[in-house]
Amino acid sequence: RRSGIAATSGVATTISGAHTRDNGVAGVDVHDAGVTSVLGLASTNEPVAIRIDSAADSTADGVIASGDQVGINVTARSRNVKLHSITVKGSNIGVRINAHDVSANLVTVTRSGIGVQISSTARNVQVSGLIVTNPFADGTVSTGAVVAGDGTTLTGSRIDGVGIGLRITGSHTTIKGGSVSATGTAVRLSD
Repeated sequence: RRSGIAATSGVATTISGAHTRDNGVAGVDVHDAGVTSVLGLASTNEPVAIRIDSAADSTADGVIASGDQVGINVTARSRNVKLHSITVKGSNIGVRINAHDVSANLVTVTRSGIGVQISSTARNVQVSGLIVTNPFADGTVSTGAVVAGDGTTLTGSRIDGVGIGLRITGSHTTIKGGSVSATGTAVRLSD
């Protein structure tokens, strides 16, 4: 089994109003594609709801991912990706960003291991309006945001009920406004 929907080979594509479930690689796989927009996707039980790999100037908007292992994965070979109005529920990782020049606005992650993970290969990532809530009754340790990439800015984040609010190891990280509450550790500045 492969991806439910694939956009490849430099072709500009718009995918709108689709629902994916139980595919082998991803619900939507944007690989080496032209300008691609994924709009209004609903995804369930995928390894990755949307995988954006080797793509530039792609957009995901209005995505709802439920029970996927990873909500959205933006690989290191991608550039200038825009994520907007993303909702992820019950994932290991809500949004994973490995790329340069990514903006993520209005991302809501609930009941997931990590809300947003910005890897050490990422640069100049802008996240605004991040909401992470994690009311696990079973004591599961979770993290609101992991920031290892340099030049990341988090604006207006609200993180509540997680083990670690923010884990920051990337240099030149800026936090503007927002709140971290009901956590074991609000901010950890180490691995």
